[in-house]
Amino acid sequence: MTDNENQQEDFQWFMENMEGLYKVHGEKVAVIKNKVILGIYEVFMEALDNTIKTEQLGTFIIQKLYESRDKIPVAVSGYGVYGG
Repeated sequence: MTDNENQQEDFQWFMENMEGLYKVHGEKVAVIKNKVILGIYEVFMEALDNTIKTEQLGTFIIQKLYESRDKIPVAVSGYGVYGG
């Protein structure tokens, strides 16, 4: 399986488990690899800085926890729509 396919599966796992993670951790940032939480952090840069010490870039995802899917912001660009 490619890193991109793993990341897609990790994102799907995150979306399925986000509300439960939010209930435990609140508005934090989760690092996920192979459907496993590698860490929970206050902000994105803290998550990235700590994770790249042990993991290769492109092999994990970093996602902000939201209370529910309808709370996830959506960004629109010239290339597509991103968000939940």
